[in-house]
Amino acid sequence: MYDILADRERALAIVRRRGLDHFLTLLDRLASIYHGCDCDIYKFSLEWTDKPCALKARGIRGDLLIIWR
Repeated sequence: MYDILADRERALAIVRRRGLDHFLTLLDRLASIYHGCDCDIYKFSLEWTDKPCALKARGIRGDLLIIWR
């Protein structure tokens, strides 16, 4: 079961434009919205940047799984 269904090309554009640190901040905000609490995301997988596979993010108080349309 996934948490978010997202647009991979849009996510890649954000990473190219603003960098991985900014994307980490966005993931933390998304986790707060979809889980209803602050997950404190501290790392995420990078495999999704090379091929269309799920993005898995780890948080202190919860994890986030994003799949692509």
